[in-house]
Amino acid sequence: MFVTSGVGIESNIKLDIVGEKRTGEKAPPLVINEVFPRGLPTATVFDSIIVNPDDLTEFLNFLPDSVTVKPTVLVGDGQSDETIAPDHFVQIDSVVFGSTARFSIKDDTRIEPSPIFRENQDEEARQRIESNLKSATAFTTITNHTPLGVRVSLRVAPKADSVYTDFEVNEENTKLGFLKIPQTGTFNVPAAPTDANGRVTESVAERIEIPLTKEQVLVFLLEGGVYTGALVELDATGDEVEVFGTDFVHVVAGAEIVIELNEDLVE
Repeated sequence: MFVTSGVGIESNIKLDIVGEKRTGEKAPPLVINEVFPRGLPTATVFDSIIVNPDDLTEFLNFLPDSVTVKPTVLVGDGQSDETIAPDHFVQIDSVVFGSTARFSIKDDTRIEPSPIFRENQDEEARQRIESNLKSATAFTTITNHTPLGVRVSLRVAPKADSVYTDFEVNEENTKLGFLKIPQTGTFNVPAAPTDANGRVTESVAERIEIPLTKEQVLVFLLEGGVYTGALVELDATGDEVEVFGTDFVHVVAGAEIVIELNEDLVE
């Protein structure tokens, strides 16, 4: 935080910092109180105030999409007798999150995006596909621009709160609307290459195709609809990992299914 003091009294500055995701969810409150030195309009004092990183950890872990800073300046301590002139001033030049994030993943970590409801409401089309479906292929594209390897699996369940549960993959559960793609293991994408400073130099992209059985495809056609999600897993890092603002992971999964139909459906 950079401030310019042109007031002849040692003063305090309070910053109320609000972080918010695009969904409207707000970060844990972050309030910073610091003291800055006295100065004069003719002899201003420039000062940089460095905040303890421990105070920022919880806030930055929230990964806000926008940050709003509300400053409040308290001139004097409220006890001493001081004199200021009309031309005295305090100026907050900027608030900068100037360091790259360093973190360690102590345990294997799961990222569970909100499940999406999908339903085929065309009953006639559902019945025709169910009777004549021959084969299908699912596609997923994962772009990794972080120094971390990621593992992805597609999940389907009849209820939203069941999507990311560790359900058993078997024929009976498939009939009930539970599906995991791939059935065993995950789609693995390695960490992106980095330079000597730890900054990612290029993305790693994987496009994966996997065949689906008729029974698996029919899960998406269940009456009443199903919930889908893409589970992203990160392995424990052990050591600290440095992540820059330009790093990202982009997953497009389960959005495209190519269905091959019997000839009797072609009119």
